[in-house]
Amino acid sequence: MKLPNFNTINFKDTEISRFQDAVSGSLSPVLSSPLAKVSLITGVVLAAGDNIVNHLFGATPQFWFVVDKDAAADIFRKTSLTPDLTLLLNSSAAVTVSLIVG
Repeated sequence: MKLPNFNTINFKDTEISRFQDAVSGSLSPVLSSPLAKVSLITGVVLAAGDNIVNHLFGATPQFWFVVDKDAAADIFRKTSLTPDLTLLLNSSAAVTVSLIVG
């Protein structure tokens, strides 16, 4: 989910303009953070061994992490042949996970 940009509007009132500048200055670091541009993928079924997962991110991700799983499993990334499209994840057991990709 990508957060929208903070757009400013030109006002004649200097107090409103200063307030808008302060809000923009505070929000800019948050909106430009990699954590503000993530995809949540739910219901990813992994078998024991290697699994190819379409990450739906639209670019090579900088990071990914498991935010939910329904069984005990160790999951790690291997080198994907198409990193801009997929993650190659190895799981120690059959498990259904939710991933955040950014």
